[in-house]
Amino acid sequence: MIHGGRMAAARLALAAALALGAAGATGGCRGCGCASVESSDSGAAATDAGDAGNTLVDAGDAGAGCDAITGEGCTCAVVGDVRACTTGAVGACGMGTQTCALEGKLPTWGPCGGTPAAMSETCNGLDDDCDGMTDEDLGDLTCGTGACAAATPACAAGVMQTCVPGTPGTEVCNGVDDDCNGMTDDGLGDVSCGVGACAATVPACSGGLPGMCIPGLPSAETCNGADDDCNGMTDEGLGSTSCGMGECAVTVPACTGGAPTACVPGMPSMEVCDGLDNDCNGTIDDGFGTTVCGVGECQTIVIDCSGSGTMTCVPGTPTTEVCDGLDNDCDGTADDGIADVSCGTGACARTVAGCTGGTPGVCTPGLPSGEACDGADTDCDGMTDEGLAPLVCGVGACETTVVACMAGVPSTCTAGTPSPETCGNAVDDDCDGMTDEFCGCDPTADGDFDGFNECTDCDDTNGGVYPGQTEACNGLDDDCDGLVDETFDADGDGFGTCSPDPMLFDCDDGMATVHPGATETCGPAGLGDGIDQDCDGYVDETCAPCTTTDADMDGVSECGGDCDDADPLVAPGLPEVCDGVDTDCNVYTTENCGVSDPCNFPGDADVCEEDLLCGCVVTGGGTCTGTYVCTSFCEGSFTGALGAGCTATETCLYRVTLTDNQHGCAESTGTIGTLGAGAVCTSDAMCRSGNCDNYCVGPGCMTQHCVDYCDHDDPGAPGSCAAGTVCEIVSSTFMGGFMYGTCRLDDNGSGTTGAACTGAGSTPCRWGTQSCVAGVCAEPCGINDHCPSGYHCSLRGNSVTVGTWGAGSPAYITGLSAIETVPVCLVDSGPGLHDRQSGAACSQNGDCVGQFCEATLGVCIDTCTTDADCPTGLTCELEYVRTPPSTGGVTLTRVCMNASVDGLLESM
Repeated sequence: MIHGGRMAAARLALAAALALGAAGATGGCRGCGCASVESSDSGAAATDAGDAGNTLVDAGDAGAGCDAITGEGCTCAVVGDVRACTTGAVGACGMGTQTCALEGKLPTWGPCGGTPAAMSETCNGLDDDCDGMTDEDLGDLTCGTGACAAATPACAAGVMQTCVPGTPGTEVCNGVDDDCNGMTDDGLGDVSCGVGACAATVPACSGGLPGMCIPGLPSAETCNGADDDCNGMTDEGLGSTSCGMGECAVTVPACTGGAPTACVPGMPSMEVCDGLDNDCNGTIDDGFGTTVCGVGECQTIVIDCSGSGTMTCVPGTPTTEVCDGLDNDCDGTADDGIADVSCGTGACARTVAGCTGGTPGVCTPGLPSGEACDGADTDCDGMTDEGLAPLVCGVGACETTVVACMAGVPSTCTAGTPSPETCGNAVDDDCDGMTDEFCGCDPTADGDFDGFNECTDCDDTNGGVYPGQTEACNGLDDDCDGLVDETFDADGDGFGTCSPDPMLFDCDDGMATVHPGATETCGPAGLGDGIDQDCDGYVDETCAPCTTTDADMDGVSECGGDCDDADPLVAPGLPEVCDGVDTDCNVYTTENCGVSDPCNFPGDADVCEEDLLCGCVVTGGGTCTGTYVCTSFCEGSFTGALGAGCTATETCLYRVTLTDNQHGCAESTGTIGTLGAGAVCTSDAMCRSGNCDNYCVGPGCMTQHCVDYCDHDDPGAPGSCAAGTVCEIVSSTFMGGFMYGTCRLDDNGSGTTGAACTGAGSTPCRWGTQSCVAGVCAEPCGINDHCPSGYHCSLRGNSVTVGTWGAGSPAYITGLSAIETVPVCLVDSGPGLHDRQSGAACSQNGDCVGQFCEATLGVCIDTCTTDADCPTGLTCELEYVRTPPSTGGVTLTRVCMNASVDGLLESM
């Protein structure tokens, strides 16, 4: 066995031999196990100078069995010699020994054996675990703590190393163990702040950061031996405690030694006449008696003992009595002889006591109210029953005027007696509201076909108005008795419940003292009675509390009914103007805003007139500017009459849905052109409508035309289209549906009104597929005059259902189908002469020009666009109409009427 020290040397020698073996390939050495080989041509043995006594064998004698790696089979010098060898394996696993033995004629080295197995790596410079690496995975040595901690490889160059810790430093607040004692930031002490109860102490270092000391909050000082308010003093400012009276009085500090001080009064003694309270009962020199003299403010009290002897009582001197609760004149009665205080006149007169409970009386006059016929000066102006309007009754020659009040009693007005009408005197002799009504009239003429001629019919343009007709709530004299809606004035005060005008509408038809213009009363106390007598929407506005000062100098005070006494342009009686302000102090909204006037005021303070729309002013690109103005209906973008065309600064922009081709004018800030609907254009600014676009897409569709609405086909006429285009009916059911007339290319077909449009041999209609109605072509129209002879403008054309009339709609149409349609020209049919205009009485549809006899009113109805389209006495009104048949939908359309009808119109 080879010992460790020799094994290491053997391995080094073997390494050298291996190196030589590699060189021997060119130097002639055949056996790598040889320590050295001499170059010899004779092959004779020689002695190695470095290995005395050993005989080296010439490599040429090794024979073919010599292993070049292990040396096995190679010749050796001395039998029995042992040497180190390698098997070629990695590291220590390939290192063994072999012995020189005689094999045949020559001694040779035996097998390389005794190689160790792989073992754990140790620090020895060898590859103990035979993995090709030396002294690996032996880890590191660590030593020291905190900032002194150190680490070094456990082995270096086959030698075990030693770990040397760092040098300790001074501990500082940094989260590190600077002095290497195993503790971090230790020994740094505490930090204190504040005084008294506010004192606080925190560690000088916490978490590696210097401690922040925040004093506590001071509180009020209390008697507890502590500095509660943290000012460095204890129990200070707590005052003192007193007890006892007179000579027994004692005062001690309130707090002593942190505890409340007990106050112990002195001991009383017998009272003596010395000016002191000896017996400590709160009275000086008591027990010696007193003397009283005088009364009221003159009363004097003296003590019989003054400390120096007996006193003499002398009463005080009386003064003039004043209101102070005292008896100043010393007569035994306080505040006597002070006069009452009076103020105000008439019903406002008041008197109060001059002094009550020592307080001078303040006289406040009562509040005036409107003068009434009661013998009293109710408006407190010094006059009685003045300014009352005379009573007027009767009409014509029967009109009578009497003084409203006589000696505080309301007068009674009795109308005169009518007499037969006298022609030519311009007097209403028979007091029926008409003058010379039977003079110059034709008793054979019945213009409205209601059975009453023009001499007896008070309105021969309306077939629903004639003598004996039932009075309706519609603002008309239906029965021709000279009175309007008279049966709807239950309390007989001259104001009914029918008028849409808030200045004429009776807000309580059960009380004759309540109506527009009546005097607001305030009740006996002047504080109000909870009744709106003048029907202005304000209750008790002239009653207390209010001021009689006219702050805005408009002639009416708050107590006079001024609803805004800071604005001189607001007062009762002023005209209501379109400005969004209640200028007449009547909260009921009036339809008083005209075309181009502002609208869309908050709370609808002022609204557009009847039949006008409130729309937004738009830019040239059609964007809303946020400014709203009243606008009218329109049939197209042209300057024309109200309802048909627009003003010079408007275009026909809006599509008013759920209607019969109705649209609205829009104020525009953009440039408005001159070209009409359908005209060829190249820019929006050239068109009256402000819209220039292609009418079609694809090849041949490069020409642009002015895009606009229309209501009939008459090339070049207002409301129609330019030559080469037609008024086409377009519709859709997408996104809610629509149907209206608009100018399009004349490329639909050649079928005109009355031509067949379905079946063999038919021709498509000029105005689009929607103008094919019941198998025949029907051109669009707005009024009867747009249709050929024998045809009328009808609402019986095609339609599109766009929904259901819902919330916000009148009750009589809520839940019914809402449709949009375009009126078209249909042939006159059925019995009747078809010659009665709007307003005339009728019994069948065929009686009327427009073939529309209203089922309830019994009068003819015609479509219209302006008031000028209607007969004298009728106006173009917006109404709800059920389209035939009776199960059809409801559209919103304009028709000729005497006045607006609150109901659904239906044809017979």
